[in-house]
Amino acid sequence: MPIFVALGRATESGKRRTLDGLAERHKKAVARAEDAGARILASYALLGPYDYLVLLEAPDIETVARILIREAARGNVNYEIHPALPMDQFARLVSEEEVPATLRIPRAGRESTSTAQGQEGGLSRATVRRPYRRIARDSGL
Repeated sequence: MPIFVALGRATESGKRRTLDGLAERHKKAVARAEDAGARILASYALLGPYDYLVLLEAPDIETVARILIREAARGNVNYEIHPALPMDQFARLVSEEEVPATLRIPRAGRESTSTAQGQEGGLSRATVRRPYRRIARDSGL
């Protein structure tokens, strides 16, 4: 099942209620998410620009959106949703085997050019640099 990262920021009323029954409210939120078809893999309180991070497994982004919209309607936390890809899946997506020849990512230190049909009907050349190929190679993926 797809994995999603939800980053939350406490609202002003949520900040005032942080210490009042936080553990119990969290348990209820987890139960509501599970009732809606998702599974909470992990939950964290953060120190920084976000207050909470929740890793969810759900059938689709609509399920996650429904859950987080309902949680936001309670007035304590506003969430952002980010789909997450396992690194091996991401590496496959950026590998040369999966990318059409015209969009292949050049080896580190090289540039490739691709020709595109311009809007006026003329041809224009665009330099393509793709850092993901180098990142995947350098990290051993």
